[in-house]
Amino acid sequence: MGGFVFPRPGRYPKWGYLQWPLAKLVVSDELLLVGARGALAKLKKPLALHFNEIERIETRTLPRWPLAIIISMRLRLADPAFDRTMFWSWRRGLDPVLKALNARGIVIEPVRRRDGR
Repeated sequence: MGGFVFPRPGRYPKWGYLQWPLAKLVVSDELLLVGARGALAKLKKPLALHFNEIERIETRTLPRWPLAIIISMRLRLADPAFDRTMFWSWRRGLDPVLKALNARGIVIEPVRRRDGR
C-alpha cells in the first residue's frame, strides 16, 4: 500500500497520481505490478513489468533526519514512455520488497535528490 506516479502516454497531463494509500505494489515470480487499490483498480489498469524490463530501481528515503520512515522508489526502464514511474510507502513495508527484487537480480541504487534526474 502506498502512492504511485504513473505515465499516461498520449494524454494530458502526461503523468497520473494516486496518493497513499490508493496504490499497491505486488511482486510475483515473474512480474512487478504497480497499480490502484480497491474500486480505483477498475479505472486504472496496473502497470505490469517483467523483471528483465527493469534496468534498475532508484531509492530515496524521506525524511533524511531524524528517521527515514518513507521510501520512494523510481523504476528506471528502457521504455521512455514508462521510465521514472514512482511508488512510495512506509519503509518497513518496502524494505522486504526491495530485498526480494534485488535477489531476483534487479539493481537497487540509493540516490540523493541531486543525484537522481
